[in-house]
Amino acid sequence: MPTLMFSLDRSLLDSRSRAAFRMRLYGETDELFIVVPDSTRRSLDLGPRVHVTTTGGRTKLCQLYGLVAVGAKLAAEMDVSIVTAQDPFFTGWAGMRVRRRLRPRRALTLEVQVHGDFFGSRYYLASGLMNAVRYATARYCVLPRADRIRVAGQRVRQSLLRLGIPDERLAVRPVPLDQEKLRTTVARNLRQEYPDDEKIFVYVGRLEPVKGADWLIDIFSELIRTHKKRYRLIVVGDGSCRRQLERRAARKKCADAVIFLGQAADPFPYIKGATAVVFPSLSEGYGLVPLEARALCTPVIMTDVGVANYELEPGPEVRIVPVGDRAGFKQAMLRI
Repeated sequence: MPTLMFSLDRSLLDSRSRAAFRMRLYGETDELFIVVPDSTRRSLDLGPRVHVTTTGGRTKLCQLYGLVAVGAKLAAEMDVSIVTAQDPFFTGWAGMRVRRRLRPRRALTLEVQVHGDFFGSRYYLASGLMNAVRYATARYCVLPRADRIRVAGQRVRQSLLRLGIPDERLAVRPVPLDQEKLRTTVARNLRQEYPDDEKIFVYVGRLEPVKGADWLIDIFSELIRTHKKRYRLIVVGDGSCRRQLERRAARKKCADAVIFLGQAADPFPYIKGATAVVFPSLSEGYGLVPLEARALCTPVIMTDVGVANYELEPGPEVRIVPVGDRAGFKQAMLRI
């Protein structure tokens, strides 16, 4: 059945991206019309049943209202029956507005996706005014009015149940792994590239405060300073904190051992070639990288977020430590 989706992920404008691959998988079940905020107005097809349209608009406020305008037009023209929003914040608000605008003429089901564990801790309430506004918008405005709430994993489901959301309105739909790509991935020979290093740790993800890369660098600097080992940390990803993290590595005197690669089109070879993948996030609703690492038979060291202790059980190859436990994380890196 035709589905209208609101997404903030501009990588959908690149048909080769991982997000585009996931949308094509979803398109095998439902025809998707995806609206993405962007300063320019354009349309493209990711596949025969997956279509992307951007809003246009120079400011974020214009783009937000563009989501409603473009979405309502598509919903009316394409006989859409489901509106799904990528998050319970502003795209969720846009989904509410489209449903309200079309409700007299058509009954639309509003589905809201919750990928992050926004309600499982006080992190988002305590991390700035904008996140507090997002939290309030989601909890008191969007989620109570959603017909269906889709979560990727059990951790978020449990958090929403504690908020009082009825279980019958919750649907667990895990993010699919690219099995073909995992099967054909050839490991990058990091041992050959760094022959003097005893262990090579790989971090894959956005470089944003919630991801915990700052304290990972602190731990790593302590590791090489106190244990006199030749370890290496390869950082695959980009984000608003990259320059800050590079300066932090220099200040901690470990810049020679930390490699910032930036965004990689395919991080799988690095994951497969690593001694272990490190995942130090402070809050996470799911966490695809640890699952991909295990599918590639690479050990994982992660905090107790997302898939930890739910979809991914602790064991010799999966070390799970409490959020913020620097000593525990450091010991796990030593023992892996």
